[in-house]
Amino acid sequence: MLQSSSTSFINSQKWIVFLLVVTLMLGVFFRLVNLDRKPYWADENFTSSVISGYSHQELIDKFAGEQAVSVREFLSYQYPNRDRNLGDTLKIIAEDVHPPLYYLMTRFWVQWFGNSVAVIRSLAAIFSILTLPLMYWLCLELFKSPLTGWVATALMPVSPFHVLYAQESRQYSFLTLVIVFASLDIDLCYPCHYFP
Repeated sequence: MLQSSSTSFINSQKWIVFLLVVTLMLGVFFRLVNLDRKPYWADENFTSSVISGYSHQELIDKFAGEQAVSVREFLSYQYPNRDRNLGDTLKIIAEDVHPPLYYLMTRFWVQWFGNSVAVIRSLAAIFSILTLPLMYWLCLELFKSPLTGWVATALMPVSPFHVLYAQESRQYSFLTLVIVFASLDIDLCYPCHYFP
């Protein structure tokens, strides 16, 4: 009797681990598939113009009176180019209400890996994927239960909310990563506890 109950417990743990692995794989898949297939909407255009060093008002002034604008001309304002440098981006960021670090990281990301829609959105997807193990760690600290950590970690990858924001070139997945990381009880100053 005891052996059969321990065997069923081990088998149930195997199923939980299997389901978690499948869920995590689905979550990574959902975040990375078709990054360039969804329409690039207004807020993402704002991100592109900021990393390029153009303010929202400059774009309105430039294109408001135009009847028709070529795609090539419009795209020249959407990616870092020779006309604007990092200083222009920093100036726009300083006047903006959004957290600046995401724009800086995205600018360098685009300069290193290219300016396609998939590349711009991939940074947010990577931040979202990095949040998954931190969520497990946070739940383990808060609830002292690996099962709670596994359940939370299994729900987050398939959450439509998190998948949606993981595929946008906006700062939402980065903010989620920072908030979860900041919530962890990381004792960076452990030796300081020994001094008054």
